[in-house]
Formats: sequence, C-alpha cells, structure tokens
Amino acid sequence: MSFLPRFNFTTAMVRNLGTIESARAVIDILPLPPDRVLSLRQAARRRATRNSTGIESSTHTSSASCTASSLS
Repeated sequence: MSFLPRFNFTTAMVRNLGTIESARAVIDILPLPPDRVLSLRQAARRRATRNSTGIESSTHTSSASCTASSLS
C-alpha cells in the first residue's frame, strides 16, 4: 500500500513557503529585546511556582506569586 497525497503543490504555495522560511531564518538570527527576555523569565517563574504548588496541593494566589517573583 503506497501513500498517495490528496493535494498538489502549486507555484503560489511553494513561493509562500519560501517567503515564510526566509522570514523564519531572519527571526532565528535576531536576538530578543532585553525587556521581552525579562518578561518571559518572569512568566516562566510564575508558571513554575503555580505548577509546583499545584503538585503539593496547596493554594497559591497570584498576588503572592508576583511578590515572590519580584524578590528574586
């Protein structure tokens, strides 16, 4: 039993995929702005805190997590 795709690549589709791939290459090279890196780290810290308190079956308010993340 061989695979028979139910689609065809059109010229426009291939051109658009090339545009997307070239834009992705540019984005991969560029660094994130420092403020964005900081906000991503803070969000990851909040998620990790929320998930770990969920494992421990304790409640944790969002205001407490903001306070805890601002201390470190």
